[in-house]
Amino acid sequence: MEGRVAGKPALLHKRPTARPVLLGGTMKTALVLASLVISSLTSSSLSFAQEPVPSPVPAANPPPVSAVNPPPAPAANPPSRPGEPDRVISLTWSPLHLVLPMVELTGEFKPRKHVGLAVIGGYGSITDSTTNGSGHIIEAGGQINYYPLRAFAGLDVGLEALYISLDNVNIDSSATAAGLAIGPFVGYKAMFPFGLTLIAQAGVEFVAAKAQNSSTMSSGKNVIPLINLNAGWSF
Repeated sequence: MEGRVAGKPALLHKRPTARPVLLGGTMKTALVLASLVISSLTSSSLSFAQEPVPSPVPAANPPPVSAVNPPPAPAANPPSRPGEPDRVISLTWSPLHLVLPMVELTGEFKPRKHVGLAVIGGYGSITDSTTNGSGHIIEAGGQINYYPLRAFAGLDVGLEALYISLDNVNIDSSATAAGLAIGPFVGYKAMFPFGLTLIAQAGVEFVAAKAQNSSTMSSGKNVIPLINLNAGWSF
């Protein structure tokens, strides 16, 4: 009895002493874990706090934008050559027509840089050497000219159209005639700085003519050479 009683307190004494050791190990482990967690948090917070914050890089100043002035608009009709006046009208006459005798005048103006439009007018008389008949002649027409190398001068290609009317024939007062001539040509227009203008053109014309009097009427078609030699002035 005494041995049991004496041994029982011994067990009771041992059990309470083992639980604090277990609790002490658990608490120590928790403290160690807690200290590790706290130390890691502290070290990370310190490293974050000590890490220098990069200063913002100032933005590079953009290069100054230089104002670009637009090129000046070209003139409507620039001069033919540097230093020459800008001439837009040519007035010429044909010395060859004086042989008929007849006066033929041509006025040409420049609507565009390399284009010329001409108006032709003439009046006089004509004599047929075979029949010795003569009559009054009226001429009206025009030209379209293109100058590929210079403005309103130099090499010239174009098309001419002329209407010719004949009346008051001396051998038959009732006789009249009319014809239309159309044809291409190539030529050259020399324009001097002081204004003198010389024109030479050569080509072919297709002619359709009709003549009649009080009793008969006739018509015909032909191809004839086109030759123009003019002299005058440009403004």
